[in-house]
Amino acid sequence: MKLPLDLQFFAEVEDKQPDVENEKTETTEQNEESKRNDNEKLYTQDELEQAIKSRMDRETKKREKEIAEAEKLAKMNEAEKQKYEFEKLQEENERLKAEQNRWTLGKEATVMLSEHQIQATDDILNFVVGKDAEETSERVKAFAKLVEDTSNALVQDKLKGNAPVRQKSSQPLTRDDIMKVKDPSERIKLIQENSHLFK
Repeated sequence: MKLPLDLQFFAEVEDKQPDVENEKTETTEQNEESKRNDNEKLYTQDELEQAIKSRMDRETKKREKEIAEAEKLAKMNEAEKQKYEFEKLQEENERLKAEQNRWTLGKEATVMLSEHQIQATDDILNFVVGKDAEETSERVKAFAKLVEDTSNALVQDKLKGNAPVRQKSSQPLTRDDIMKVKDPSERIKLIQENSHLFK
């Protein structure tokens, strides 16, 4: 006797097992994606509009400057154009020299600051780098002295302590004597030193 086989029944069982694994994988991927999205900064509509407006303003100013430059060049004859281009190159050259000088002085200032055990940050370098090596050296020395004086003052302030209070009489303190002390920190100190009176 032959029995009919329900192949569809077996096929569905096989299909359901991979679905469980796929669901786990999808859930894991969704969790990872939500974690990544949590790390991203979200912008409000106003912030986004402000950023776009700012970018558009910068681009508009850049275009206006380029148009003005082109109009200026269009009005010049060949000799004036060459002179104008030469002046622009001189200005660019001066700017690059100043940047190179500042970078070199910054390196020297970093070395001088490290000799005084001061780590050179951008803010410190902006403060100490001058227009030449002599001015930079003077500024570094003044800054190092300022740091040293300030740190010494802080150390001295920390080392200062309240001098121990001496008892005026040789008689032991009583609980009432301690409670009559007006300074709260001194009173607490005396209570701790004479805890046997407060049991």
